[in-house]
Amino acid sequence: MPGERVWRSSTQRLAGGGSKVTVTAPDGTGTVSTIDSAGRELERRTVEADGTAVETQQHTFEFERPKVTIVMRGASRFESHTSYDEQARIAATTDTVDGATVGTTRYTYEAGQMSKAQSDQQQVDYRYDKAGRLLAVNTRDDVWSAAYESGRLTVTSHNDDATRIGYDIDARAVTFTNDAGTTTKWSFDDGDQPINRSVGGAVATFT
Repeated sequence: MPGERVWRSSTQRLAGGGSKVTVTAPDGTGTVSTIDSAGRELERRTVEADGTAVETQQHTFEFERPKVTIVMRGASRFESHTSYDEQARIAATTDTVDGATVGTTRYTYEAGQMSKAQSDQQQVDYRYDKAGRLLAVNTRDDVWSAAYESGRLTVTSHNDDATRIGYDIDARAVTFTNDAGTTTKWSFDDGDQPINRSVGGAVATFT
């Protein structure tokens, strides 16, 4: 049909467990992800249509927790190192670019939930409702907020822009409508796998 775009995916099982998942966009570009036997993504390569790597992300874990993330693009190398407190919560992250430290963020908790993230550049504050659901994220320049009905997330907002979320009878989020009236609609099969996504007259099909 006019405007239809087909995405393709394939999965290769690896010896010793784990898998390699390839997702290809309609223009031939795509991602190749290596997943371990525990379902964790160890590596993701973003590739051009001819297979040339544009960016490579690598992840290492310690005691099932993310420890180091490395992103390589061309000759540049970004690393993010995460440390944890005695309650296994993220205590701090330190980022480097080509070996030079560019920033450290430290995290504060109240009532078991993250309440503040403080870096050299800015502070982020988090607010929750009595049910422990995230209501707002505030920075010096931005406010993100959320609203719930009957236990479901129904509205997300960024400053003055809101997105309203609709659900099907199986409680799946299927429509996302912005303030301009544009609706993104998702369709799923019986196994809850996405079949297609439509935005206006454009449809992307997943196979």
